[in-house]
Amino acid sequence: MKLIPNMASLNTYVSYSRALGKQAISLNRVSSGVKIERAEDDPSGLCDSERMEVQIRGLQVVSQNAQDGVSMLQTAEGGLSCITDTLQRVRTLIVQSNDGSKTPSDVQNIQAEVDQLMEGISDAVNHTEFNGQNLLKAVNDPESLLMTVGANPGDTVDIPMYNLSTDKLGDGTYSLDDLKIGGSLNITDRANSDKALGVVDKALESVVNVRSEYGSLENRFDVKMQDAVEFADQIQGAQSYLCDADMAVEISNYSTQNIIIQANIAILAQTNKLPQDALNVLQGVKSR
Repeated sequence: MKLIPNMASLNTYVSYSRALGKQAISLNRVSSGVKIERAEDDPSGLCDSERMEVQIRGLQVVSQNAQDGVSMLQTAEGGLSCITDTLQRVRTLIVQSNDGSKTPSDVQNIQAEVDQLMEGISDAVNHTEFNGQNLLKAVNDPESLLMTVGANPGDTVDIPMYNLSTDKLGDGTYSLDDLKIGGSLNITDRANSDKALGVVDKALESVVNVRSEYGSLENRFDVKMQDAVEFADQIQGAQSYLCDADMAVEISNYSTQNIIIQANIAILAQTNKLPQDALNVLQGVKSR
């Protein structure tokens, strides 16, 4: 049925058109699940939603950054743990070398093992890498690696990077390299034992301090990661409340507008029929 409005049915036709438009909006929201798709739907709500979206995406990246930071520090921890164990073994060997019951040949063997252990420390320093970046051999000691841990400007953490090579670790006067064969503190000369122990102890202290610092940073990144995930979830909940369609309300609105549309169709049909009914009455009167 083609409904052509006239002056008598104009208000009804306008009501019909409005109800049809509202029904289309409700149907679209039910099908998409979103009540703000365009700026005209809710200008201020759209602005709030977009600001929330910026925060959510930033926090998601922060969470990933924090996880990368933890992974990097765990990699460094693996290398530091290896160096710590090696230095503990070196210290044990130095103490053994000062045993008067050891023959010069025994001391030479101990020195050979110390040399190999020093090479092991160098290998750990040179090959402890994350994403192609060396973690234990900073070009400048110390230097820092900047890590973003927040969604806003300035939310950063400096990760200190150190050079833990055998020529750098020591007591400031001597280094671990001096304990190698030919070095000024090699343990084939038992008179060097006390100084050698002091150098190793200082080296151990330096490595343990770095491990402790990195462990604290790991905990900080873990907290940041959990906070970012939780905060992002909260903002997503607020955004959902703002933008997601209420299915019960929209279906109710759709049904209401459907009733209005059907009523208007019936009224318009009756309005269109009135002229014909009047004509039939007039023709009946004329025939008499």
